[in-house]
Amino acid sequence: MSLRGIAEAAFVLRALVDSIEAAGSKNVAAHRAALDVVDAHVRVGATTPGLLDATRAALTKACARYANANKLPPTSAALYALPIANLLWMIESGEDVLASTFETAARCVIDDDADVRSARIATLRGEAASRVAAMDETPIAARSAHVETAAERALLERSRAALAGVSLAAFDAIRPARDASKTGDRASLERRLADASHPAHEAVFAFEETFGGLLIPVTGDDDWRANRLYTQVGAWGLLESGYRFRPSGDADDPHAALVPVAYGLQDDVYLLDANGMPWYHDPTGDHFVVPFGADASELVTRLVLAAFTYASQTPRGRALWPPVAKVAGAADALGLTRLFADAQSEWWYGERAVIVVFRGAAYVLARDAGAELE
Repeated sequence: MSLRGIAEAAFVLRALVDSIEAAGSKNVAAHRAALDVVDAHVRVGATTPGLLDATRAALTKACARYANANKLPPTSAALYALPIANLLWMIESGEDVLASTFETAARCVIDDDADVRSARIATLRGEAASRVAAMDETPIAARSAHVETAAERALLERSRAALAGVSLAAFDAIRPARDASKTGDRASLERRLADASHPAHEAVFAFEETFGGLLIPVTGDDDWRANRLYTQVGAWGLLESGYRFRPSGDADDPHAALVPVAYGLQDDVYLLDANGMPWYHDPTGDHFVVPFGADASELVTRLVLAAFTYASQTPRGRALWPPVAKVAGAADALGLTRLFADAQSEWWYGERAVIVVFRGAAYVLARDAGAELE
């Protein structure tokens, strides 16, 4: 993968953004900003730390309004599918995904005729090739695997010390890590909170010290970190990457004092209030937040158990979804411990399985091939 290839793809995608805007879309600002970031990287061969994360978050937020729609108008569908995230991934990883990028781009041409769409991409690629012909084709260096430092091991031990019993066992089993580059000291967190108009709760500072920079893998694959398959924990890292949270636009919203402290792959957001109580928010479908545990340690344990269920399609185990009414009996038969239960959810853990019941649905990971939950 070379910068020249990325520049060619960026030219094609920018032309598509122009066409989508000309067709009537008014929501292209985040896509143009992302392409500006890519073009700047191509020119200088480097990107400011955190900028790619912030760019990705802005794209996700811009497209979130379409995520639950059953039928999108052509301009919205094209904008939603535009593979600009592929460009960010190629910059980060050095992996060549140009073929899939152009294949997806063809589906973003607003025309019902597949041949017309393919011809349009071919024409744009020809124009792009002429423009970038003089660029260097030296491959981008592949991203090296992260090497854990002694400082990061010490940070992880600090997180482990905040947990005990079954919670600690589940934490260790998911094999998390703490990234020193995704957390910071109190003074820098204070600045980031102020810049984002968030209150400076002591509970948030305490949470950052104990869990800031924690990465909870949601897959059993060894390359989970490089592929960003994790829930990120810590207000500092989220704000550093450019993430912004508001449950509504109302300045009098009673939840405006909540501070985001974790972010998952499904755009799920977890927050703390001034008393250190966790809350959950789904920004793609809800305009409200709901309680999510009693304290910071319970929040992290719940994130760990949820991560097990996300990882259900990996060698870690197999997924089973029994009726909710059968969960208690299955858990008892498998020797699971119920860690938490509230009005919306139940959370069970054991060596043979993990069960999360959330909003009336059961999500189960059978960690033991002999586990039967039917």
